[in-house]
Amino acid sequence: MKAKRLISLVMAALMLAGAMFIFASCGEKVAMSLEIDGKTYTVTKKELDFLFPYIKMNLFYSYGMTSVFNDPSFWSSEIKNEDGTKTTAGDAQTQNILNIAKNLVVTKYLYEKYGKPAIDNEALEKYKTQLAQMLAYYGYGKEGYYKRYFGYTTDQELDYYTRGLENDAIMEYLFGENGEKKITDEDKETYYKDSYIAYQFIMLDMNKDITKDEEGNRVQKTEKDKDGKETKLEEYEYTDLTNEQKEEKKKRVDEIQKALAGGTDFAELVEKYSDSFDSHKYAKAYIVTKSGTLLNSTVQEKVKDFKVGDYTKEGISYSNDNYVYFVKRVELPEKAYADEKYEDVFSSFEDNMKSEKYNDICKEYVDKVVVNEKIVSKYSFINAFLSDFVDTRKSNTNTTTSN
Repeated sequence: MKAKRLISLVMAALMLAGAMFIFASCGEKVAMSLEIDGKTYTVTKKELDFLFPYIKMNLFYSYGMTSVFNDPSFWSSEIKNEDGTKTTAGDAQTQNILNIAKNLVVTKYLYEKYGKPAIDNEALEKYKTQLAQMLAYYGYGKEGYYKRYFGYTTDQELDYYTRGLENDAIMEYLFGENGEKKITDEDKETYYKDSYIAYQFIMLDMNKDITKDEEGNRVQKTEKDKDGKETKLEEYEYTDLTNEQKEEKKKRVDEIQKALAGGTDFAELVEKYSDSFDSHKYAKAYIVTKSGTLLNSTVQEKVKDFKVGDYTKEGISYSNDNYVYFVKRVELPEKAYADEKYEDVFSSFEDNMKSEKYNDICKEYVDKVVVNEKIVSKYSFINAFLSDFVDTRKSNTNTTTSN
C-alpha cells in the first residue's frame, strides 16, 4: 500500500483538495499566506514551482496518459463544473493545484496547532531509499540532472511526502483510536447512509456467454502462483458467440423486459441472465458511493434520479451495443461496512471518513488564506513542465471496462 503512496496521495488530493505538502523557506517570494495565532504560514513561489510539474506528471501517469495528451487543444476543451458553470479542463486542473496549495498553508498551521504529532518514520526511511534509487537512475546521482528530467528535486519530493505523513499523523491524532474526535459507531452509520447507495443490476455481454462446466456451473477464471498453487479470481471465463448465437442472445433483452413488466423479482432475473460476476456476488445489493458512477457514465445518467424500487423498463445499451444493462435501486443493507462480504467495497471506509472530517476542519481556514495574484496568476496546468517519465508507462486510454 505504501509503495503506491506517490500516486494515491496526488489523486486523493485532486479529488478532495487534500492537504499534504512542503514547508516554506524564509526569504522566498510568498504566493499564499495565512496569519493566525500570531504567526504567518506560507506557500512560496518555489513550492508552486514544485507542485505544478509534480501533480501534472502524476496525473498523466496514473491515468496512463502519455505526452501526446500534453496538447493545449486537448486541455482547452470545455467542461461543466458541479455548480453548472463552465470552464476548461486545463483551468480546472490549475484551480485544483491552487486549492491544494491553499490547503498546504492550512496544514502547516494545523500541524503546529496539534503539537506536531509523530509521523511514520519507517515509511519515511523507506521512501528516502526509493528516492535515492530514483536519483541514481534518472539523475545519475546528480540533483541537477534529476530536476532537468522531472522538473523538481528529490529534496522537494521528500518534503512533499513528509507533509503527507504529517497529514496522516494529524488525522490519527484527531480521529484515531485514542483521538479527541474519535470516530464513533453513530458517525459510521450516519456517514454510511449519507454517502452510499445500492442497486441490483443485470449485464448482458452481447458477444459472449459465461463458460459453464459439465454440471452447468459458471466457471471462474483461475491463476497459479510461482509454486503452482491455483487461486480462483473474481471474474468468469467467457466463451465467444457465433453470429447466429449473437442474434439469439438479443432475444434475452426482450425476455427480461417482459419479465420485469410481469412483476418477476429482479434478483431472480439477475441470477438467470446476468453475465457479470459482481452482479452475482452482490446479488442483493451492489453498493456504490452517491458521488460515484454506477458501472459507467451511460448507466449512471439513466439511473441518477432513481428512488428505492425504481428500475429500468428497457435495457440500457453501452459501448456500441456490445453490452446491455438493467438496473434496480434497492435499500442499503444494514451495516454493510461491517460485513466481510463487502470488505473490498469498504476497505477505505474509515479513512474516507477521517479525510472528510479533516477537510471540514480545513475549510474553516482555507477562505482566510491570502493569495498573491501577481505570482499565482503566472501558473497554469497547461504550461507546467511535463516529464518524459509519463511515456514509460503504456497508455491505457483506449481500454474498455465492463462489469
